[in-house]
Amino acid sequence: MSGPYHPFGLAWLFVLVGIAGADRDRSHVKASLSISSDSWSGLGIRLQKHETELLRLDQEARANTKYRALTDSLDPFIQDLGTALDDTSRGHYLGVDVPGFSVPLAARETYDRVPYRAFYDMDKQAYRGGKFLSYLSQGPLPQDSYSEVPCGPREKAGDPDPTVVPQNLWDGNAITAWITGQNSKSDPQLTGTSNPRKDLVVMLNFVQAGYWGHMSDNGFSRIAFASEAAQQHGYNLHVLIPREQLVHGLESMHQVQDMVEHVFHGKLVIPTVTKDQLPEHCTDPAQFNSGGAVCRFFMSCGLPSFHQIPRRRFVQLAQTALARYQHANNNAKGENVATAFLQTTPHRVKDKPFVHFARGDGFNSKGDENLSPLLAERLEATGRWDVVRNLASWPLMKVADFVSGHRSTLNIEGSAAYHALWMGLPSDGDEEREMVEIYPDGCTSYDKWLWAHVLGMKHKVFFFDRGTSDVDSIIRQVPELM
Repeated sequence: MSGPYHPFGLAWLFVLVGIAGADRDRSHVKASLSISSDSWSGLGIRLQKHETELLRLDQEARANTKYRALTDSLDPFIQDLGTALDDTSRGHYLGVDVPGFSVPLAARETYDRVPYRAFYDMDKQAYRGGKFLSYLSQGPLPQDSYSEVPCGPREKAGDPDPTVVPQNLWDGNAITAWITGQNSKSDPQLTGTSNPRKDLVVMLNFVQAGYWGHMSDNGFSRIAFASEAAQQHGYNLHVLIPREQLVHGLESMHQVQDMVEHVFHGKLVIPTVTKDQLPEHCTDPAQFNSGGAVCRFFMSCGLPSFHQIPRRRFVQLAQTALARYQHANNNAKGENVATAFLQTTPHRVKDKPFVHFARGDGFNSKGDENLSPLLAERLEATGRWDVVRNLASWPLMKVADFVSGHRSTLNIEGSAAYHALWMGLPSDGDEEREMVEIYPDGCTSYDKWLWAHVLGMKHKVFFFDRGTSDVDSIIRQVPELM
């Protein structure tokens, strides 16, 4: 993989030159992506005068940071973050050096559909490894600065760019260090006795972070980098999504909120929207270290949310949360269950081997209004499929408990398929598992292809014509699931 790209001149505020991988002829990375000034809420006006200093901070951080090598576990990074959390005398840059990993393309899958394709080597059918950077601040990021800190090439609307992970000023690390540094204390160590409260804020400010599907791809695995260290070192965890990144309103976020609480032991905060808000010493720098209270921001935009190591750690944390939920339910029912087993392993076997997430009444239509109801009925009639209807109304852990124990899923393309994570990571002796997606013709998003690899599932894709009601043409393509 090519080294970090450092923009020069004021153009970095307005134009991103794409990161090119070693496969430059196949990179398909957007070049010259224009960012209008109103997208940045004054970023250019405030920081143009400090351009040289910001570039220096960014370059020095990348040159001087020790990048912790990860092989198959997040544990070394979690240990590094824990050490940094114990040291409140300064901010800390924390890097990881991750290995490449193979994810072969199937015959009908093409390079154009590969997520994070700037890191994908088509010849080797594998993602490249590389060095990635994060930042832990000494103190809080002022609330009026949330919109100033970038997380990649942010467009006014649309999904996060699925091709890149920022490895330059666009990851927000140096900018956060500079902004929080303006309010840092001169004390060698922030200590106090009257209020020993410690808070860690993971800010997820990528485009449209306030949406289940985008959190599944870009958010949850980044929280996995931080949540265990926060818990082990006595910090209250807050996952902060700026209000402007909320997509469909708070009611659409209840499963994300449940994930933060049940899996990561934290609270979801959307300023002025959620019931839970950041404590005052996290929003007002004047209150920071008041009576010993500490609040720090962890910036994870530059970390590889696509990589199989953090994604598998997230799935492991989710499975642990599911086991706790099932254990609590079994205790409430008075069932005699082996506690030690349930604390580590959820129930894995269902009477019906397959699960289908039925789409709703046309929200975010895929042109499937004539197809979806018929497909759900046909699958249910086989006696081999459980069908989830009105998924958005289900509490997250109820979904988790229902899905756990199935081994395959078939769905019309949509964010519901991310719930396959509740099937867990593969175990020795498991039967073959499949994730089958039915895409409307012309759809180019293969985000769940990578998730299927993480979960040890075969990924299959078929296409349908928008407006069709031809269920038979779909059923014929998956005889092994009928």
